[in-house]
Amino acid sequence: MSVLSFQGDLLPSGEKTRTSRTLVIDSVDRHEAGTYVCRAHNGVGNKRAQAAIKLQVLCKLIFKQSFLCLSL
Repeated sequence: MSVLSFQGDLLPSGEKTRTSRTLVIDSVDRHEAGTYVCRAHNGVGNKRAQAAIKLQVLCKLIFKQSFLCLSL
């Protein structure tokens, strides 16, 4: 059995932990960055692994110029 968790917080699905072999994140944004932990145990033993997801958020700045026309 494998148990997935996210830094002690909620997974993207809204669950605290999830018993599953995989974790799929469909829509990634800055809130999904962090450390994910997988704990597996069976009759042979226990294993823990973790992976850090780092996101670089790129922003495109759009400048709009407005003009005010005055009648003289």
